[in-house]
Amino acid sequence: MPTAAAGFADWQYTMDKPRRLGIVHGWLNTTGVLLYIVSLAQRQSGARAAGRATAMLGYFAMSAASYLGGELISKHHLAVDRANEKTAPQDFVRVLAESALADGKPHRAEANGAPVVLVRQDGRIQALTATCSHMAGPLDEGEIEDGSIVCPWHGSRFSLEDGHVLNGPATYPQPCFEARVRDGQIEVRAAQS
Repeated sequence: MPTAAAGFADWQYTMDKPRRLGIVHGWLNTTGVLLYIVSLAQRQSGARAAGRATAMLGYFAMSAASYLGGELISKHHLAVDRANEKTAPQDFVRVLAESALADGKPHRAEANGAPVVLVRQDGRIQALTATCSHMAGPLDEGEIEDGSIVCPWHGSRFSLEDGHVLNGPATYPQPCFEARVRDGQIEVRAAQS
């Protein structure tokens, strides 16, 4: 039951093909469980051959559901940390002129292909991965609230300080970047542990 609840929580934000696959995946899992319950009842009533046959049908239903679950995760990235899809640069790279970053307003930039959201607050520049770890929403279109950024798609809220989740539905933190200003240019690199 907890797995089904977690799956539903992720599925409710899907669209199109992943949504349809999720429905079939759920129904196949439910069918498999029901077939196993029927198999148990058959075996307890003495119909062992029928119980084995029903269990085999349950096995096939669960196998098909497992395959579709793998498709949802590996192909459609459901319940996967989406913020780590691009590798952050290990050395500082220029991403934006300092004068282009307004105070308290998120701005999207790219660091060697990795999307970055930059925020200036109280004279300090902070940087996180720009794609939300939940469903890859554009954090640069989000709102800044009390030292955090809120995803415009589903309302996940992340600390600008270290990227940890303040409110879900996200369960993975946002990767952070170190930011500095050199020669009027904002530079970022992957946060060093």
